[in-house]
Amino acid sequence: MRIFLGCYDIASVLSGIAEGLKMAGHDVTSFVMERNLFYPTNNYDIVKEPFLESKIRYQEKKIHWRIKLKLQKVDSFFFRKQMKKITPRLIDEYDLFIFFWNPWINEQDLFPLIKAKGKRIICVQLGSDVRYVSAYKQEFGVEVNYWEKHFHLENLNEKIRKIRVQALFADSIFSVPDQAGLLIRGYHHIHIPLTNIEKIIFTIPDREVPINIHAPSRTVLKGTAIIIKTIERLKNEVFVVEFRLIQNMPNEDL
Repeated sequence: MRIFLGCYDIASVLSGIAEGLKMAGHDVTSFVMERNLFYPTNNYDIVKEPFLESKIRYQEKKIHWRIKLKLQKVDSFFFRKQMKKITPRLIDEYDLFIFFWNPWINEQDLFPLIKAKGKRIICVQLGSDVRYVSAYKQEFGVEVNYWEKHFHLENLNEKIRKIRVQALFADSIFSVPDQAGLLIRGYHHIHIPLTNIEKIIFTIPDREVPINIHAPSRTVLKGTAIIIKTIERLKNEVFVVEFRLIQNMPNEDL
């Protein structure tokens, strides 16, 4: 069986699962449409980035989210036209397709073609690809006003379309409760694969002043404001702590 994994390596999940499948002796191809800023040394079989992103790296730049979104839409339009040309060959080459975040073209166009060839599909949902902020707030009662503006402007119909197409065509779906508010089909609970854990050494340094490190990928989504307030509250209660906020650092360096 030939297995295709694509197309976004969120939290190193794609590369971790690819590594595990290869270790188990499977014939695996990992395909990504962009490298993750936090995992620059992760290895993939195929890296096929959109043209503008490969040239100017706008995703990594501090520019207004509306400009970034427009650049991404232009990139996606021309990239998906290019990918449509090689779609029949990709479908013929593999038996099982495992998709993380998004496939190389829209699900409603791609999934019927894959199933028409008798191939299998697994969808791995990883966060804002399917999470809708209003459903999340209603289910968990969490304050979301500090989330970036574009999360509040996302199109509900687009989220529902994506989820329903996955429910119709996927053989299995993996997700977690905090992003599954719009799902109507049951799913398997995804577990994040841990790789290179031998590099993590647990020690108790016995410092008089404990050092607290917070290294979020995105401050507005990772509760950074709440963590900073909590640290300040501890300090006001006579606890002595040192707090370090680390951003935009690859995980290996961290």
